[in-house]
Amino acid sequence: MNLDQLLQEVASGRRGFQANGDSVNELSAFQSIAQLIIDAGNSGYLHGVIPRKESFTGNDFYSVVMVKGLTDLGNRHLDGDI
Repeated sequence: MNLDQLLQEVASGRRGFQANGDSVNELSAFQSIAQLIIDAGNSGYLHGVIPRKESFTGNDFYSVVMVKGLTDLGNRHLDGDI
């Protein structure tokens, strides 16, 4: 998933992103997506980013990331204005 795909999914109404399961491999695979969402929030494309980490593997993996929606900057990016 890249930034454009992420913003499109949020624009379409998706508000939650999570690992496909609780195994170490599934949680590990989700980390790049979780970091993309967090970075998009920190860069001003998304608002209301709430990451949650699991505590049962000992790896401190992100397991779920919730978002409230796109910011004006996120909408402009999707519209190709920036």
